[in-house]
Amino acid sequence: EDGLMLNTGIVLVRASPWSWGFFQHVRWMTFGRSPVTQHPWWEQTAMVYLLQMPFTLTHAAAAAASATAPSDIGLASGHLGYTPACFMLSQKHINGYPPAVAQALKTHETFAPGDFIVSFSGCKVYSSQEVCNDLFFSYFFQVHDFKDFESDPVLQSWM
Repeated sequence: EDGLMLNTGIVLVRASPWSWGFFQHVRWMTFGRSPVTQHPWWEQTAMVYLLQMPFTLTHAAAAAASATAPSDIGLASGHLGYTPACFMLSQKHINGYPPAVAQALKTHETFAPGDFIVSFSGCKVYSSQEVCNDLFFSYFFQVHDFKDFESDPVLQSWM
């Protein structure tokens, strides 16, 4: 989850009947006769709706019917606001962004050495394709030897 909403760019899924059914529902909402087909975030919107909306609304309805002050949604309250079949990680845990991208998007975490994945989604919106390519290769060659790839015909046009 990033500062804007659920980020579906990186998803870890356990193969199960629940997962299969869940992604069939996402697919139907994304490509079927659904308002989500017109939404610019397609599958992200479907996933937010399916993973979070029923649980958030159920919690809100219970809180409205209660005579006591409603509890917040979050780890401390026991009301996560999403299905128990799901575990959401903060953006920092799974996909930080290069500083140039993170600074442009105030809601995005900056990648630091030792983080799991560096993400470049949205880079081209705030920069040029050339800058994004340079950023990608600067991170790529921190963990790979340039000599192993200099003869790769696919990468030649980028280098």
